[in-house]
Amino acid sequence: MTLGVFLGEVSFLFQGADPLLVPTEILLGHGKMDEKNSRASWVDEIVGRNMALVSEMNEKMWNMMMATLGGFSWLNEQWEKIAQTYIEQRKNMRQEYVKLAEQITEKMRDNFKEVEGLVKETATATTKNIPSIPGFISYQELVKKVEELAKKVEEISSKEDTNSK
Repeated sequence: MTLGVFLGEVSFLFQGADPLLVPTEILLGHGKMDEKNSRASWVDEIVGRNMALVSEMNEKMWNMMMATLGGFSWLNEQWEKIAQTYIEQRKNMRQEYVKLAEQITEKMRDNFKEVEGLVKETATATTKNIPSIPGFISYQELVKKVEELAKKVEEISSKEDTNSK
């Protein structure tokens, strides 16, 4: 068999096939076409190479999927860490806010007690002087004083009248 006839037969067998997948012995015409090296064995060799290539592609695709899933898993862990950190910070802020509110409330209570004490002192000092302030004397006492003063005025007036006569 000549090389041209052999290559023609091979091109018929591998029509549309990728030249990289066709055994180089076939393309170059090496080897002899006998029962031992029949077309079936060459096809088996090509199918075997294709299956190996598909298996390798499948394994690489599987590895890529696992790497992608691993990336998603890592990303999920990072989001969980961020969320946990955020929750912890909010918890700490809330505790600090409660402490601050308690301190402010305690300070307000102390200040109120101080103001209350000052008001009591002022009220006590003011009430000691109330009897001398006419506005705080009862109405009946005021009426009595007015009557007494009226009598004194009459007495003084009558003395002046008697002295002037």
